[in-house]
Amino acid sequence: MIRLYIYLMLIGLAGYFLYRFLKPASFAGTEKHKFRKNSSKQNWTQVYETASTEEAERIQYRLQEEGIECILYQQGKKDIYGNLLQGVGIAVPKSFVSSAQKIISRIPV
Repeated sequence: MIRLYIYLMLIGLAGYFLYRFLKPASFAGTEKHKFRKNSSKQNWTQVYETASTEEAERIQYRLQEEGIECILYQQGKKDIYGNLLQGVGIAVPKSFVSSAQKIISRIPV
């Protein structure tokens, strides 16, 4: 009877390790872009501004490919007549400003 429990325990352990080994990466917690959880406490700096949302999304995708987290935001400025400006800004944590600017400078317009 003890042998049966030992065999069941070994089969269970083998099944568990196979499950962990064969589990897809998205469920294993090893996502492509791992960002720090406390990044919202950091100071963010604007590194790029454009009037085109598509261009801003393209730059955001490129920065995230390189492992730099960034956010897009709609400009909150108004002109002298009270009309909203159509700019979209890209901001990164202050510690990534220089590397983000290097990547953006290499992106063809």
